[in-house]
Amino acid sequence: IDFSSISVQWSNGGNGAGVTYEARISTDGFATINFTSATAGLSVLFGAGGAGSPLAVNTTYAFQVRTIGISSTSVYTAIGTTATLAAIPTAPALYQVNFTSISYSWGVNGNSSGTLYAAQISTDSFATVTFTSRTLNFAATFFSLLSNATYYMRVQAINSDQTASAFAIGPTTATLTALPVSAQPSNRLGPSITANWLANGNSTATVYGVRISTDDFASVNLFISTGGTSAVFSGLQGGTTYGFQVQTVGITTTTAFAVLPTTDTLLLAPGLA
Repeated sequence: IDFSSISVQWSNGGNGAGVTYEARISTDGFATINFTSATAGLSVLFGAGGAGSPLAVNTTYAFQVRTIGISSTSVYTAIGTTATLAAIPTAPALYQVNFTSISYSWGVNGNSSGTLYAAQISTDSFATVTFTSRTLNFAATFFSLLSNATYYMRVQAINSDQTASAFAIGPTTATLTALPVSAQPSNRLGPSITANWLANGNSTATVYGVRISTDDFASVNLFISTGGTSAVFSGLQGGTTYGFQVQTVGITTTTAFAVLPTTDTLLLAPGLA
């Protein structure tokens, strides 16, 4: 069984040498006949490289054979029914990328209508599969993805006998980067403050840039890059109001700064003269 050909075979049924076998093929239960082939052998190849024109991709065919003797002809015997293989989809391509969803499409490559496709998406180059979408369409959309995460794509076709093609490898892309969500500062211990924020759906591999200022960011006192959702600012002046801002440094883009709550450091005890 191939994409455009199927080979069938049968036994002689006790017939001796010198008889002819007539095999035929049909896609509609023999209401019509696609091809007929006469042979002295016990097999025939239908389609590309054999009898008749190339067979249609992912199409179910039925086969019959009869014996033609010198003075009589037998009834037809059913050989069976099977489908040609599904062709590998072509040219998977992105058509929409959002913060938590990705859509991509592909070409049918000659597959018949009704062909089932299994589209997949992964964060680790298919060591594991994040989601699979089985569809009769030529595109798939994946939801509930992480923001600022790299995703790999692939798709295969499945014929009516549930035999799958090889995968067509799709593009690799990153979801959009989400702006962090403000949270209250913590740990106001003497000259230090911990700034906090929420990831807002960004992946755990996301890096954040946090900055602090005493003049509404006309100048920046300190900037910290971190892979977490908090940053400790130490060595600050006591009894001073500080503003905080944080941005997401994404795989492909960097967000604007999100404003975090302004807070004061605690007053420090006087020192000895």
